[in-house]
Amino acid sequence: MSTITLFDDDNPSYNSLLEFGDDQMYLYIRGYEKSVELLLSHVVKNGEGLDYLIYPIMFNYRQYLELSIKYINWLADQILDLRVIKHFKRPRFVKFDNASHNLGAIWQDAVKKLKIIDESIPDSLLKQVGKTVEDYQIIDKSSFSFRYPESKDWERSIKKHKYINIISVVRSYEATIPKIHQIDCWLNSMIETWSTNG
Repeated sequence: MSTITLFDDDNPSYNSLLEFGDDQMYLYIRGYEKSVELLLSHVVKNGEGLDYLIYPIMFNYRQYLELSIKYINWLADQILDLRVIKHFKRPRFVKFDNASHNLGAIWQDAVKKLKIIDESIPDSLLKQVGKTVEDYQIIDKSSFSFRYPESKDWERSIKKHKYINIISVVRSYEATIPKIHQIDCWLNSMIETWSTNG
């Protein structure tokens, strides 16, 4: 009698290569981003699963935001530390504060650093991300509301809101993700230029 496990199969062409590539954090970020995109597309096109797929959509969207903003903070720290920039090497695993899940505080920290790097950074680049973060601060401040129906104190996780409009989520996603990509690309190109040219 064979034992079937979650992780093994005879067909290796279907294997996901965990810890594959140089920058692991980007793989995590991309995974959460793509999962939101696919779930939103499924719900809107098929009109199916709205009342239960909303939980992984909102959880994965928030997780994408948290990891992306933490990564932006990490990139900004590299730029602000000239010793690192002169000999910059991208590590496989990025170390940053995993303890805080307060999206508002993480984003405020990022904005401060970005303005130190370039005080003329356009508000248009920051405003949309800030708005999405504010929305999550209202409904899911500590990354718990869409993970479990009850809090650790056995209270309802989502107390005030009774509805989430999926089209509003789509609009938010389509407006916010490009801004995060722009900030990320801006920081990466700055690191590339400084580390190459000194």
